[in-house]
Amino acid sequence: MDTISMLAGLARRALTPEPPKPSGIFGGSMGNVPPEKVRELKARVQENSQILDHMVLAPEDQKAQLKASITSTVPASMLRAVAREGVQIVVVRKDTFADPQTVGAYSAKHKLIGVRPTELLTGTPIHELAHAYDDALAPDVEVNGKKEQRNRSDQPDFQKIYRSYLKNTEGQLPVGQDWIPTSEMEQAKGSMWSGYARKNAHEYFAEGVEHFLHPFKKAELARTDPQLSQFLAQTLH
Repeated sequence: MDTISMLAGLARRALTPEPPKPSGIFGGSMGNVPPEKVRELKARVQENSQILDHMVLAPEDQKAQLKASITSTVPASMLRAVAREGVQIVVVRKDTFADPQTVGAYSAKHKLIGVRPTELLTGTPIHELAHAYDDALAPDVEVNGKKEQRNRSDQPDFQKIYRSYLKNTEGQLPVGQDWIPTSEMEQAKGSMWSGYARKNAHEYFAEGVEHFLHPFKKAELARTDPQLSQFLAQTLH
């Protein structure tokens, strides 16, 4: 059975995981955050939490972990767009994916995101949501009477940004290896913020969203890939 079929079959199945319990979203100090930003963040968390209540098909402990990794990070507009497409999130068994290295997947056909239990508090849920968002931003088209999927990352303006990244990072590292600077000179010259992003435009988009929404990786993305950073700033806000 292929991955997509297995994901679809798991959409209504409740699983029993044993992951660590998440910490509270507002558990850290917010003393230096302006009051309006605190109110904005709390409103986002509340709206995203309500959306995820309907999107996530999983036991409450797993749902709580997904909320912890998504609600305060993902813009509500992004989550709303994905929810309008009817996308749902399921937690899958570790043997669901044929490739043992696969920790999450998005099925455009079934509008379904599958994530392994061990990845609920990592960047994987946001990465897969980014694939769903990429799908939601562009309407599908009919070709010879058949419906074909179209993504925002398939469009010419984004393809131009992607090709620029391929050119700028050519020869730095093979696909699948993140570039880690080892000296100030490499930090100044390097533009490889993700090796996996070179795989195709869809992964470039998803990796970009994941980095853009990360509190520590956002600045590095802006420095190494300003074109993508500016594109995502306009798309996500």
